[in-house]
Amino acid sequence: FSLAEVLGNKKAEVVLFAPSNAAFENLLGIDPGTLNGLTIDEVKSALPGLLPPGVGVDAVAQILLKHVSLPKRANIWTASENALLAKGSVEVADDSVFAVGVGANGVQVNYETTIIKANIKARNGVIHFIDTVIVDDLL
Repeated sequence: FSLAEVLGNKKAEVVLFAPSNAAFENLLGIDPGTLNGLTIDEVKSALPGLLPPGVGVDAVAQILLKHVSLPKRANIWTASENALLAKGSVEVADDSVFAVGVGANGVQVNYETTIIKANIKARNGVIHFIDTVIVDDLL
């Protein structure tokens, strides 16, 4: 899937692993609180100056695909934190499969990312807030 396909499909049911502002600030090496209160337009205009050298829009799109799962059904019963834990893994939009298990601080995805707020019901799926931006080997 491309990012445009994922975001453009208004009928898709998704599970979104949404990194917190603190997760992005940590990844980008910027001061805590820098992203708080920014509008999407402000983030878009600032993004090129925040990215590490050599990291372009394509890499950002690939990173974003690691945060979206497209199961056949994404509702609070099939995509809840407990359902993911019971399954033991989750496939994301770039075809990566991440382990889901219990870590020191709660339920973890990909062995290093902790779900910090789970089971937020959305119109087209479920959102889980996470404490780390999942980049794997993209950076």
